[in-house]
Amino acid sequence: MRRSYISPALGGPGGGAGGAALDDMQRIYSQTELDEDDVQRVLAILDEVGARESAQELTESAANRALEALSPVSLPGWARAEAEELVDFLARREY
Repeated sequence: MRRSYISPALGGPGGGAGGAALDDMQRIYSQTELDEDDVQRVLAILDEVGARESAQELTESAANRALEALSPVSLPGWARAEAEELVDFLARREY
C-alpha cells in the first residue's frame, strides 16, 4: 500500500504548515480536477510556508555534495570546469 507523502514544509515531519492550510492542501490534492482557485490556494500556501526557500536550500546542499563527489575524480581541466558550471546552472537557474 502506497502512503501519501506530505512535505515537511507543508506539515509533514518537522514542517511548518498546519491547521487550515494543511486541510486545504489535503482537500485540494484529493480532488480529481482542480480549478483556478485551487491552484491559487496551493501557490499561496507554498509561499506562506517558504517552500521555495526550503527547496533552494536542499538544492544547494545537493549541489555541494555533487561537487565534493567530483573532487577526487581525475578529469582534464576543461571537463571539470564544464561539470562545475553544469552543477551551478542546474542549482541556481531562475524560472
